[in-house]
Amino acid sequence: MTLLNAPSLRLAGLCLLCSSAGPAWAQVQTDPGGPYLGGNVGWLRAGDLNRDAINQALQMQSLAVRTTSVDDRATGWKLFAGYRFDRHWAVEGGYTFLGRYGFQGQVIADPGTVQASFRADDWNAFAVGILPLGDRFEIFGKAGAGLWRTRLQASGTFSGRGAQSADASGASPIAGLGVRLQFTQAFSARLEWERFLHIGDAASSGRSDIDFGSLGLQYRF
Repeated sequence: MTLLNAPSLRLAGLCLLCSSAGPAWAQVQTDPGGPYLGGNVGWLRAGDLNRDAINQALQMQSLAVRTTSVDDRATGWKLFAGYRFDRHWAVEGGYTFLGRYGFQGQVIADPGTVQASFRADDWNAFAVGILPLGDRFEIFGKAGAGLWRTRLQASGTFSGRGAQSADASGASPIAGLGVRLQFTQAFSARLEWERFLHIGDAASSGRSDIDFGSLGLQYRF
């Protein structure tokens, strides 16, 4: 009887691996739904801060300021959990840290400067519509609302008076688009963009729309 040589053994092992991977691949093709959770990190932009949002908030404290520089970009992150009903619909909610943004200005009629930071976060909930494109890839859109909190902190070298911290909270709508790529039955990657509308109070902490582009992982139970 002839013994199998090493190349034959390797070929047999490869065939066995391929045959076992076939059912696993087929299992990944379907998404029956159920609960899931995940997290994303990404890049934020609060574009309205460049349109004197913090200036206006400080003016409400009778502190007239002229902007010299604004850092309207920051790093953000979020945690989320959801439930998928079928291939096309899901609901999800979570917490999003919307960043901290720096500001510098010149006090009008005073030889001093002011430094400020605008911080925001949001608890949110969404309805999610899903369009599968192939076995493992899908696009989704979502619409919802969030409960936001903002804080404006200011300090400076100006004389005569100082700026005070100002907190604000409220609710506003959110919209988003994204894509999802499923790696295994449980794990998938998400790339998405969200717009958080009217974050902050114009009369106290400043207000801006905030765009959030992020990448993360999703785990399905």
